[in-house]
Amino acid sequence: MQRIKTILEYKNEEEALGAAFEGGPVALAYHKFSDQIKQEVHAAYLTSVAPFKKGPGYEIPGEFVIARGQR
Repeated sequence: MQRIKTILEYKNEEEALGAAFEGGPVALAYHKFSDQIKQEVHAAYLTSVAPFKKGPGYEIPGEFVIARGQR
């Protein structure tokens, strides 16, 4: 197993939201949300990443884990 630590950089709120919801691991469920729920989820997410805001964008610490199984 290998862990890769990185900083996820987004130039603005729209880019950060797109990465989290449009193409992220929750994209399938997200696309079933009503517009009202999407707005609530966006607000909650932006609040959660507020400590990583840098100017108009974000620098969010991230970690990717790469693993391989063998039989």
